[in-house]
Amino acid sequence: MFDIAEKSVFVAETSMTMRSYKQNITKELEHLGCNVISPSNPIQNIDEYSEFIGQCDIAIHIFSNKDEILDSEGTGIEENQINYSISHYSNKELSSKSSELQFNIIAWHPKSKNRNIYDEENISAHILRIQKLDEIELLRTTFEEFKSHLFKKNDSKSSGLEEIKSFEKNKNNLSVYFIYDLKDNDIAKEVTKEIEKKGFVIYSPLFTTDVIKVRQQHNFCLKNCDIAIIFSSNPNINWVNMKLMDVLKSPGLGRENPILGNAVVIPLEMRNKIPLLNRGFEFIAFENNTLTYPIEQFLKKVLKK
Repeated sequence: MFDIAEKSVFVAETSMTMRSYKQNITKELEHLGCNVISPSNPIQNIDEYSEFIGQCDIAIHIFSNKDEILDSEGTGIEENQINYSISHYSNKELSSKSSELQFNIIAWHPKSKNRNIYDEENISAHILRIQKLDEIELLRTTFEEFKSHLFKKNDSKSSGLEEIKSFEKNKNNLSVYFIYDLKDNDIAKEVTKEIEKKGFVIYSPLFTTDVIKVRQQHNFCLKNCDIAIIFSSNPNINWVNMKLMDVLKSPGLGRENPILGNAVVIPLEMRNKIPLLNRGFEFIAFENNTLTYPIEQFLKKVLKK
């Protein structure tokens, strides 16, 4: 068992055809607060590869159906990369003074449908060779199944992650769902404490490796909150857009009443890059780490409606 949350993870670019898979995995890892190191192009130079992987706790290799041959011996980029990782793994294992491994390797061969795995007659030779390696477990699954397997490998009690909890809403107080990423946890906790002092019930996202619990809590908060505030200290446009869409879709979760107010707190330079802000969201600029006062002003405005 090992934790992925908040670790440094190298996502190997094995083939340009695997780029969309790499982007999806990278997004999921970033939501767990991981420091993702992911070169834009396949690495063919061993020194450059060693430089990247030396910074990481975990390497994730995404294999394609056809490996691009790299040398006269017929070895491809994907086989070379996994060999580099295995070599790094072995060195870490030998130098480790504890029983806990300092480096882990995860390998994945994406499939669109599970039955394809068993129906195939011609499996790439390099995949057959790779899946025989003792140091790794090669998963040949759909994206959703790989994501589930990846997160189940984590010890959800570590890294200070909280278990899912049920909320008891005080009917006399309005609730605020403060939506943020793990990397903003410290700032968010300070702000929500101040909001709570004003009499609001605070709903917060869950940070655990159990993706089902995370989604359940997220949907619960969207269904039951009176006010939604999305906060990001960094210009992560994709993450903000995804949360905006979640809030906009919240009526479909069975809400009894419309949300009273929505706000987005992001750096000023992001404002014109997110068209969805025009769908009823109050924009609050995050500048110089000042957050509590403008949010309190927004909440006062909502209360006056």
